[in-house]
Amino acid sequence: MALNNLQSPDDPNSGVSIEEILKPISSDFTIEGLLKLISNEVRHSYRIYGHSPNPEDVKDLTQAIAILLTKDDCRILSSFEHRSLLETWLRAIARHCVLRFLQGQRNMESLEGQSPDDFVYQPTQEAELLIGEIKESLTPRERKLFEFLLQKMKRKEIAERMNIEEDSVHKAIRRLRDKIRKCLESKGGPG
Repeated sequence: MALNNLQSPDDPNSGVSIEEILKPISSDFTIEGLLKLISNEVRHSYRIYGHSPNPEDVKDLTQAIAILLTKDDCRILSSFEHRSLLETWLRAIARHCVLRFLQGQRNMESLEGQSPDDFVYQPTQEAELLIGEIKESLTPRERKLFEFLLQKMKRKEIAERMNIEEDSVHKAIRRLRDKIRKCLESKGGPG
Protein backbone atom coordinates (compact mmCIF):
# COMPACT_ATOMS: atom_id res chain seq x y z
CA MET A 1 0.00 0.00 0.00
CA ALA A 2 1.43 3.36 -1.00
CA LEU A 3 0.88 5.24 2.24
CA ASN A 4 4.49 6.23 2.87
CA ASN A 5 4.29 9.83 1.75
CA LEU A 6 0.78 11.19 1.71
CA GLN A 7 -0.08 14.64 0.50
CA SER A 8 -3.10 16.78 1.13
CA PRO A 9 -5.27 17.28 -1.97
CA ASP A 10 -5.41 21.00 -1.11
CA ASP A 11 -1.64 21.43 -0.83
CA PRO A 12 0.42 19.04 -2.97
CA ASN A 13 3.63 20.30 -1.35
CA SER A 14 2.60 19.39 2.19
CA GLY A 15 3.76 15.76 2.18
CA VAL A 16 3.63 14.17 5.62
CA SER A 17 5.48 10.99 6.32
CA ILE A 18 3.50 8.50 8.39
CA GLU A 19 6.79 7.42 9.88
CA GLU A 20 7.23 10.99 11.23
CA ILE A 21 3.83 10.79 12.91
CA LEU A 22 4.54 7.33 14.30
CA LYS A 23 8.10 8.11 15.43
CA PRO A 24 7.07 9.26 18.94
CA ILE A 25 5.34 5.91 19.38
CA SER A 26 8.32 3.83 18.35
CA SER A 27 11.32 4.57 16.18
CA ASP A 28 10.99 1.30 14.28
CA PHE A 29 7.20 1.44 13.74
CA THR A 30 6.23 0.94 10.08
CA ILE A 31 3.13 1.22 7.95
CA GLU A 32 2.99 -2.56 7.76
CA GLY A 33 3.10 -2.64 11.55
CA LEU A 34 0.25 -0.14 11.72
CA LEU A 35 -1.84 -2.19 9.26
CA LYS A 36 -1.18 -5.36 11.25
CA LEU A 37 -2.19 -3.58 14.46
CA ILE A 38 -5.40 -2.27 12.85
CA SER A 39 -6.18 -5.76 11.52
CA ASN A 40 -5.71 -7.29 14.98
CA GLU A 41 -7.99 -4.67 16.54
CA VAL A 42 -10.66 -5.29 13.88
CA ARG A 43 -10.58 -9.05 14.62
CA HIS A 44 -10.70 -8.32 18.36
CA SER A 45 -13.72 -6.01 17.86
CA TYR A 46 -15.52 -8.72 15.89
CA ARG A 47 -15.07 -11.13 18.79
CA ILE A 48 -16.25 -8.51 21.32
CA TYR A 49 -19.50 -8.15 19.37
CA GLY A 50 -19.90 -11.95 19.23
CA HIS A 51 -19.12 -12.40 15.54
CA SER A 52 -16.65 -14.59 13.77
CA PRO A 53 -14.39 -12.36 11.68
CA ASN A 54 -14.66 -12.96 7.93
CA PRO A 55 -11.14 -12.53 6.44
CA GLU A 56 -12.41 -10.44 3.51
CA ASP A 57 -14.36 -8.13 5.82
CA VAL A 58 -11.35 -7.79 8.13
CA LYS A 59 -9.19 -6.84 5.15
CA ASP A 60 -11.78 -4.32 3.89
CA LEU A 61 -12.27 -2.75 7.31
CA THR A 62 -8.51 -2.59 7.90
CA GLN A 63 -8.11 -0.70 4.63
CA ALA A 64 -11.07 1.58 5.43
CA ILE A 65 -9.60 2.43 8.84
CA ALA A 66 -6.14 3.03 7.33
CA ILE A 67 -7.70 5.42 4.82
CA LEU A 68 -9.69 7.12 7.59
CA LEU A 69 -6.51 7.61 9.65
CA THR A 70 -4.44 8.91 6.75
CA LYS A 71 -6.87 11.11 4.83
CA ASP A 72 -6.56 14.88 5.02
CA ASP A 73 -2.79 14.75 5.50
CA CYS A 74 -3.00 12.16 8.32
CA ARG A 75 -5.19 14.50 10.39
CA ILE A 76 -6.75 11.75 12.53
CA LEU A 77 -3.56 9.73 12.93
CA SER A 78 -1.64 12.83 13.98
CA SER A 79 -4.34 13.60 16.58
CA PHE A 80 -3.14 10.63 18.67
CA GLU A 81 -1.91 12.37 21.85
CA HIS A 82 -0.13 9.47 23.59
CA ARG A 83 -2.46 9.59 26.60
CA SER A 84 -3.06 5.88 26.06
CA LEU A 85 -1.41 3.08 24.17
CA LEU A 86 -1.74 3.23 20.40
CA GLU A 87 -3.45 -0.19 20.58
CA THR A 88 -6.13 1.18 22.93
CA TRP A 89 -6.73 4.19 20.71
CA LEU A 90 -6.95 2.03 17.58
CA ARG A 91 -9.23 -0.44 19.39
CA ALA A 92 -11.75 2.35 20.00
CA ILE A 93 -11.65 3.34 16.33
CA ALA A 94 -11.88 -0.30 15.20
CA ARG A 95 -14.82 -0.99 17.54
CA HIS A 96 -16.70 1.99 16.16
CA CYS A 97 -16.06 0.97 12.52
CA VAL A 98 -16.87 -2.71 13.12
CA LEU A 99 -20.06 -1.82 14.98
CA ARG A 100 -21.23 0.43 12.13
CA PHE A 101 -20.34 -2.30 9.62
CA LEU A 102 -22.22 -4.99 11.57
CA GLN A 103 -25.26 -2.73 11.99
CA GLY A 104 -25.26 -2.16 8.23
CA GLN A 105 -25.02 -5.93 7.66
CA ARG A 106 -28.00 -6.54 9.94
CA ASN A 107 -30.11 -4.08 7.96
CA MET A 108 -29.22 -5.72 4.65
CA GLU A 109 -31.48 -8.36 3.18
CA SER A 110 -29.86 -11.56 1.99
CA LEU A 111 -30.21 -12.14 -1.74
CA GLU A 112 -29.41 -15.84 -1.48
CA GLY A 113 -32.21 -18.14 -2.54
CA GLN A 114 -34.07 -15.44 -4.44
CA SER A 115 -34.68 -15.77 -8.16
CA PRO A 116 -33.78 -13.01 -10.63
CA ASP A 117 -37.50 -12.61 -11.33
CA ASP A 118 -37.93 -11.28 -7.78
CA PHE A 119 -36.02 -8.16 -8.86
CA VAL A 120 -37.92 -7.41 -12.06
CA TYR A 121 -40.21 -4.41 -11.90
CA GLN A 122 -43.81 -5.50 -12.21
CA PRO A 123 -46.01 -2.55 -13.17
CA THR A 124 -49.26 -2.13 -11.27
CA GLN A 125 -52.55 -2.86 -12.98
CA GLU A 126 -53.17 0.88 -13.18
CA ALA A 127 -49.80 1.41 -14.90
CA GLU A 128 -50.55 -1.43 -17.35
CA LEU A 129 -53.89 0.22 -18.25
CA LEU A 130 -52.20 3.59 -18.71
CA ILE A 131 -49.53 2.09 -20.96
CA GLY A 132 -52.27 0.36 -22.98
CA GLU A 133 -54.13 3.66 -23.40
CA ILE A 134 -50.94 5.42 -24.45
CA LYS A 135 -50.18 2.70 -27.02
CA GLU A 136 -53.71 3.02 -28.46
CA SER A 137 -53.16 6.74 -29.02
CA LEU A 138 -49.98 6.09 -31.04
CA THR A 139 -49.61 5.40 -34.75
CA PRO A 140 -48.23 1.96 -35.69
CA ARG A 141 -44.78 3.48 -36.33
CA GLU A 142 -44.80 5.34 -32.98
CA ARG A 143 -45.96 2.15 -31.25
CA LYS A 144 -43.01 0.28 -32.78
CA LEU A 145 -40.61 3.01 -31.56
CA PHE A 146 -42.24 2.92 -28.11
CA GLU A 147 -41.69 -0.87 -27.89
CA PHE A 148 -38.05 -0.49 -28.94
CA LEU A 149 -37.55 2.13 -26.22
CA LEU A 150 -39.19 -0.13 -23.63
CA GLN A 151 -36.67 -2.81 -24.66
CA LYS A 152 -33.88 -0.27 -23.95
CA MET A 153 -32.52 -0.43 -27.49
CA LYS A 154 -29.86 2.07 -28.51
CA ARG A 155 -30.68 4.73 -31.09
CA LYS A 156 -28.36 3.15 -33.64
CA GLU A 157 -30.15 -0.20 -33.35
CA ILE A 158 -33.57 1.46 -33.56
CA ALA A 159 -32.44 3.30 -36.70
CA GLU A 160 -31.36 0.02 -38.29
CA ARG A 161 -34.59 -1.78 -37.31
CA MET A 162 -36.83 1.06 -38.51
CA ASN A 163 -34.67 1.69 -41.58
CA ILE A 164 -34.16 5.40 -40.81
CA GLU A 165 -31.27 7.72 -39.92
CA GLU A 166 -30.09 8.09 -36.31
CA ASP A 167 -30.97 11.81 -36.35
CA SER A 168 -34.50 10.86 -37.39
CA VAL A 169 -34.69 8.47 -34.42
CA HIS A 170 -33.70 11.31 -32.10
CA LYS A 171 -36.43 13.57 -33.55
CA ALA A 172 -39.01 10.76 -33.46
CA ILE A 173 -38.21 10.06 -29.79
CA ARG A 174 -38.66 13.74 -28.94
CA ARG A 175 -42.04 13.83 -30.76
CA LEU A 176 -43.09 10.57 -29.07
CA ARG A 177 -42.11 11.92 -25.65
CA ASP A 178 -44.17 15.08 -26.25
CA LYS A 179 -47.16 13.03 -27.38
CA ILE A 180 -46.93 10.75 -24.31
CA ARG A 181 -46.61 13.79 -22.03
CA LYS A 182 -49.77 15.33 -23.54
CA CYS A 183 -51.58 12.02 -23.15
CA LEU A 184 -50.54 11.77 -19.50
CA GLU A 185 -51.57 15.35 -18.82
CA SER A 186 -55.01 14.73 -20.34
CA LYS A 187 -55.41 11.67 -18.08
CA GLY A 188 -54.42 13.71 -15.03
CA GLY A 189 -51.10 11.86 -14.60
CA PRO A 190 -47.61 13.29 -14.07
CA GLY A 191 -46.55 15.68 -16.77
